[in-house]
Amino acid sequence: DLANLKAFLALPGPLAFSVLPNLPLSEEAARLIEASGKELLLHMPMEPSNGADPGPGAIGSSQSDREIEEALAQSFERFPRAAGMNNHMGSKATADERVMGAVMRYLSGRGVYFLDSRTTPDTVAVPLAARYSVPVLSRDVFVDNETEPEYIRQALESGERAALREGEAVLIGHVQN
Repeated sequence: DLANLKAFLALPGPLAFSVLPNLPLSEEAARLIEASGKELLLHMPMEPSNGADPGPGAIGSSQSDREIEEALAQSFERFPRAAGMNNHMGSKATADERVMGAVMRYLSGRGVYFLDSRTTPDTVAVPLAARYSVPVLSRDVFVDNETEPEYIRQALESGERAALREGEAVLIGHVQN
């Protein structure tokens, strides 16, 4: 939703925005993010454990390393100035060492970072990022797993506590209607 995106882009502070690569408004959203001076990430659809459809252009465990690299190349071609990528869904893919090895090899060659949304406790993203010298961040808090204002307020406070304790925190939320 571009109107809601514009409201979020007006927020101060170090915010990064991830955009799914193959949707009708993806390129316009990326253009607005770049014009705002905020950081753009590729929000790469990846296979979840529950069998749900992560969306067009997804990376999955049945793909070869070459197919994974081609999917990444096509998506980054749409967002050439993306500073990195994070996973959309991906609980199965991010727990698969071969899949994540192919992802990290590609990201290493591109010189971008990986933000692990941590959709599974079984993720192998951090050790594989280290193996391929890919800078990596991990999500600390999902802000909007529920849409109730009190839940969101408590999630933001949890992120604030994590940032005070650790010196930084990564919070993930969604721009939606």
